[in-house]
Amino acid sequence: MDFRFFASNPQALLTGRWWVRSLTVGQTRLLRHWLCGHGCGFGSPMMRPEPEDSELEPEASSPVFGSLILHPRARPVSPISMLAINQADLPFVGSSYEFVGAQAGGLGISMFVVMAEIGRGPRLHRHRYDELVYVIEGRSRWTVDGREFDAGPGDILVVRAGEKHRFVSLTPLRQIDIHLNPTFEQEDLE
Repeated sequence: MDFRFFASNPQALLTGRWWVRSLTVGQTRLLRHWLCGHGCGFGSPMMRPEPEDSELEPEASSPVFGSLILHPRARPVSPISMLAINQADLPFVGSSYEFVGAQAGGLGISMFVVMAEIGRGPRLHRHRYDELVYVIEGRSRWTVDGREFDAGPGDILVVRAGEKHRFVSLTPLRQIDIHLNPTFEQEDLE
């Protein structure tokens, strides 16, 4: 098979997860490696996640494009999927700019860019997904499942799904809160 067909035929690469009916698992991985290394603009982010061997055989109802069979759970991805958004274009709610992944092409994460004054912060709450926090500037006092600790510049905090948490800024605070969910969903506990 001539892999150059895929590099020159963007119509054939409509999804992040696709398989060619006649290729073995090893040949499929080789094809992905070749595409990622030849500047076709369909690099590794489109090719992930790596399929389980059991997923390589699509169901009979999978759509077929030429010799490509699309996995039934694949979602269309544009070859020009880069999105640039300026912070000033995001809504500012409370003490944060809000980036909602679901509104940005169905991205699976959302993010707060926190710009909190002294004494500001959310009430005690929890999420059903993990949250990652990176403190850029300032200090804050965190309460997570009843334990208190301070966070400062350069600290990375991992708040697991279901953990009750809150923070209050001790100084003017800048941090990024990444929610591993396409929307913000929280259960307020106070």
